Amino acid sequence: MKKILVSISCISALSLSAVAADDIIYLPIKPAIEEAIKQGYIDNSVKFKFGSNSGKNDKIFMKQLTTNKKANKVGKSAEESCTRAFHSALIQFFQRAKQEGGTKVVNLTGWFKKIPYDSKTNFQCGVGTLMTGVTLKGDIAK
Repeated sequence: MKKILVSISCISALSLSAVAADDIIYLPIKPAIEEAIKQGYIDNSVKFKFGSNSGKNDKIFMKQLTTNKKANKVGKSAEESCTRAFHSALIQFFQRAKQEGGTKVVNLTGWFKKIPYDSKTNFQCGVGTLMTGVTLKGDIAK
């Protein structure tokens, strides 16, 4: 019985370390959004504005929404996997904005491990051994 519990504990520890983010990388926003549009994941009916205060002139009606998306890194570069996670985050915000009648997602900032990352040009991605993750916080506006 003790051997089984020790085995389960070791497997659990290995699993957690495999998905935990070991590094944080920063990738450009613009080409990732262009690719998402080209692939048909999102369209120009919802605009994305990165950086705090990017929505200061917009009518915000849903504040501080968060998305945390992961992507499998196996067989992919960190950049490719991070871009996939970023696309998933964009898709979630895009769909929510459309559902709520919004035309913009503004004040978008990184929120990896609940630590703000404020950039108008780059997004932040946590890179682990097997997974990558992108966490964004933003507001929906018209």
